[in-house]
Amino acid sequence: MCSSAIVEQFLVHWDLQSWTVCSTKCIMW
Repeated sequence: MCSSAIVEQFLVHWDLQSWTVCSTKCIMW
């Protein structure tokens, strides 16, 4: 359950910065 909670929080946090991170990664890659 610890892993699930961490993954969920990670996904939620990513959802907020998904566009910025994705754009940056896309440009860098």
